[in-house]
Amino acid sequence: MSFPFSDGAIYTTSLGWRHFYSSDTGGCPVEDGFVLAADANLCFKVFTDQKDHLDILMSCYKLNATLIVLYTKKKNTAVSTYLQGKGTDDKYYIGFIRTTPPSYFKWRNGNAVNFTSWVYKGPIDPNGSSCVLLDPDTRGWHTITCKYVANYICEEEL
Repeated sequence: MSFPFSDGAIYTTSLGWRHFYSSDTGGCPVEDGFVLAADANLCFKVFTDQKDHLDILMSCYKLNATLIVLYTKKKNTAVSTYLQGKGTDDKYYIGFIRTTPPSYFKWRNGNAVNFTSWVYKGPIDPNGSSCVLLDPDTRGWHTITCKYVANYICEEEL
């Protein structure tokens, strides 16, 4: 189903997702499997070939992309909603990591931390976990050791 708008663009809905996509991909390589969430100004690709954090960084780099940065509620909600439509209970690495001192986290791209979505009012990591996973069902984040293998999401800048 598509919807024409006054700007001449044709917007179509993605199966199982409530956001609209513009026929103008804005540089998002949708032909390579990336998803354009135009309302969140976000271009991302979901991977289910589980890897550890270091291998994930290399995989994203090879695509000229980075591990996704969900620094706004809008982006976190858009990606979580998309993944909920996939019908799995998987969790996904995001580009939020622990720094020093140990209680501080930062976005891999350097964006300011003005939004967080911890499942439990803050990071819980008795083992000093330094990486973060998104749980789409709760739209919340969990800390995890960076050696853990999991799905991941790469983001291409628009």
